[in-house]
Formats: sequence, C-alpha cells, structure tokens
Amino acid sequence: MRRWSHDARGQAPAGRPRRIGSLVRLLRFLVTVGWLTVPLLPLFALTGFGRMVSGARALLRAWSS
Repeated sequence: MRRWSHDARGQAPAGRPRRIGSLVRLLRFLVTVGWLTVPLLPLFALTGFGRMVSGARALLRAWSS
C-alpha cells in the first residue's frame, strides 16, 4: 500500500484514473470477504439460516418504514 501513497495528492498512478483504482480495491475487498464467508456458510445453515433471514427482513421492513 506504500506505493499508492502519492494517490492521495490527486495524481493517478501509472496514468490510471483514481476511480478505477478504488473500484479495483473495492472488488478485491469484496472477493476477500466472500472467501472468508464461504467456510461459514454451513455454520449459518446449521444455526437456523431461515431465522436469520427473517430477522433481517423484519429489520429491513422496520428501517424502510
């Protein structure tokens, strides 16, 4: 990450727009999070995934109203 420190001053590294760089970083983060959650999926299924989903739906409903 030390290489990208000059990015904060508004200069795009290697002629690439800053937005694309942050998009790539976000995608990499999402992929990492996805790989971390894959081993937990059976655990979620065992601990009542349906209950969790219904709870999330109720939260969403309460938040949107």
